[in-house]
Amino acid sequence: MAGKHTFVALRIMAALAWLLGWWLAPAAPAQADNVVTNCTENGLDAALGPGTVTFNCGGHHLPATIAFITPMIFTSDITIDGSNGGNLVALEAISNTVIFSVTNGASLALSNLVLLSSGSTVGDGGCLYTNSALRLNNVEVKQCHAAAGHRGGALYVDSAGSAEVVNSSLHDNSAGVAGGAIYSLAALTITASTLEHNAATTADGGGLWAIGQTRIDGSTFYSNTAPNGYGGGLYNQGTLSMTNSVLSANQAGLGGGGLQTYLGTTALTGVTLSGNSARSSSGGGISDEMGTITVMNAAFSGNSAGFGGGGMFNHDGVLTATNATFSGNSAHFDGGGIGNIHDAGIGAMTLANATLSGNLAHQGGGIYNIGATSLTNVTLNNMVDISGTADNLYAGDGVLTLTSSIVTFNALAGGFNCFGAGSTKLVSGGYNLASDTSCDLSHFGDQQPANALLGPLVYNGGPRTGAGGDPLLTQLPGASGPAIDEVPLGVNGCGTTLITDERGAPRPINHKCDIGAVEAGWVYAQLWLAFVRR
Repeated sequence: MAGKHTFVALRIMAALAWLLGWWLAPAAPAQADNVVTNCTENGLDAALGPGTVTFNCGGHHLPATIAFITPMIFTSDITIDGSNGGNLVALEAISNTVIFSVTNGASLALSNLVLLSSGSTVGDGGCLYTNSALRLNNVEVKQCHAAAGHRGGALYVDSAGSAEVVNSSLHDNSAGVAGGAIYSLAALTITASTLEHNAATTADGGGLWAIGQTRIDGSTFYSNTAPNGYGGGLYNQGTLSMTNSVLSANQAGLGGGGLQTYLGTTALTGVTLSGNSARSSSGGGISDEMGTITVMNAAFSGNSAGFGGGGMFNHDGVLTATNATFSGNSAHFDGGGIGNIHDAGIGAMTLANATLSGNLAHQGGGIYNIGATSLTNVTLNNMVDISGTADNLYAGDGVLTLTSSIVTFNALAGGFNCFGAGSTKLVSGGYNLASDTSCDLSHFGDQQPANALLGPLVYNGGPRTGAGGDPLLTQLPGASGPAIDEVPLGVNGCGTTLITDERGAPRPINHKCDIGAVEAGWVYAQLWLAFVRR
């Protein structure tokens, strides 16, 4: 028996020794990242493999530049991080080629890189092409070109692919046809990034051309051009969601200086459109053609159109704008603030809690309407031209319904508020206030002529718009004026469907609502900083 016990004990001791050795043994080494030390095209090719590719190019005082003659084609997942001792590695295409092509279900993640080209590509995508998954993080893409007849100056996203652009800059790129920076046929996300000084040479989308599902947040489109097409900043033919972003100083040769949407669905929240231009057509800020567009907490300022709709132009589309300000926009012919035309008898425009101030046009300094339009709690205080039909609000064919709104104007010489009143073209929903009798307001609660005693166009509290947090400007009616506490509770949506003003202030105050876009009685919180003398 003793021998048997000894044998069992030895077996237990052996097992414990094996377990202890296994526990103390060093873990198998993790797969090491691939480091590029030979900083040439061949050196990068040799380092490609599983894991993350990094760089140690030496000479950290200046960014290392690696020249490319042939494209790098990826068919498996890979990450490339261009950090190099505090400087970014630059990859430059020096012949007619893209730098990276992602295909066959692969995924490519690029970070901390500069991509540029000194030649023109022979196909789509000046520096990047993907029909798989691509992600850019802290990447600068510049001076890339898609040659004549091709699209996507910096990046082409094919229909089977997807792309995510984060904290990156795409600038000074161009396409021979469309999509000066990006041409996307698939899912695209742009976050905290800038697209500027890009150009679509012969067609549409100076910064971006998109037909898939596109999401843009906290980004800026600046000074992009489509000199012979539509959508100076971007062109959307798919589903677009844009939040907290800026479209500024973009230009289109035709329509949609900032944004052109066609047959698509577009939702804009907290967006600033300023200084955009549609040189020879309509929609200085935005042009919507037979699409559905929703605007909320947005500011349109200083946009211009060679024809109609300085701030926005809606043609046979469905437009809804809430808590928006249109100021200082201009159109050579019709609709300084907004032009709304339904040639095919389809579509509609709805504005609520909106301010239109200081806009200018030959007809309809504030709004030019040929279609079905509803204005509720809107403040119109616009310029009227001395030539043609000098009016603030043009009601042509169709029906324009005006409810709980203020209509007044600043005349350059003569002029009046409304053209097209006195028939079914302009219908009062009651509780409107006009500075003259041209709108022919006769519904219960209407006041004409009356002076709303509007204050200047300034920041009176409320949300901010765009990536930089620009204030949303409004005009308060005078505290002792005829617009104050005129709309009873429960009438025209006061306190029921309409419970806030343009700034988000509560409605009603004092158990009644003010006429126009803002409630005068709201006191908004302000940040006061102590003054310190040095």
